Amino acid sequence: KTAELLFGLGRARAAAAQVHQMQEAINTLSQAFDYYAKAGDTPQAVAVAEYPFTIWSGFTRANELIARALKLVPPDSHEAGRLFSRYGYSLFMELGDFQNAREAFSCALTIAQQKQDAALEMQTLALVSFVEWNNLRLAECLEKSLGAIELSHLADAPYATFMAYLSAFAYMWTMG
Repeated sequence: KTAELLFGLGRARAAAAQVHQMQEAINTLSQAFDYYAKAGDTPQAVAVAEYPFTIWSGFTRANELIARALKLVPPDSHEAGRLFSRYGYSLFMELGDFQNAREAFSCALTIAQQKQDAALEMQTLALVSFVEWNNLRLAECLEKSLGAIELSHLADAPYATFMAYLSAFAYMWTMG
């Protein structure tokens, strides 16, 4: 019950938080993850790590949470693919670790293509395009964002669609 309550509280905090309050939500979600992992409830622990809370520069523990969840799932599973996609984004946003972020994205894309998972591929392309733009790798940004936009009709993924269009816009804005 404690884990359920913490997961619910973490989701509520994440949904209602202003930027300066998001760390509290991440801390609460991390506590829920700890309870689920200790109890051996892998599906719920992974659900906590996959929860789409916002990751901004300066936050802590998001990448640690996702890395721990990756150890709980088979390395070539759908769950691993979704976690690798979030992990790449969190590595960059939280730590500025561009190289390891790209490696995590590569793992996610490999799994998405092996499993023919258009939603995972779209999500990963959208997130990597944003990371590429932030590193001024503009050609890669455009390529990945357009790839995600092409897949958007195959997956009901509003956030990924938004990120893909945001990255394409960022490319165009940067290029004038």
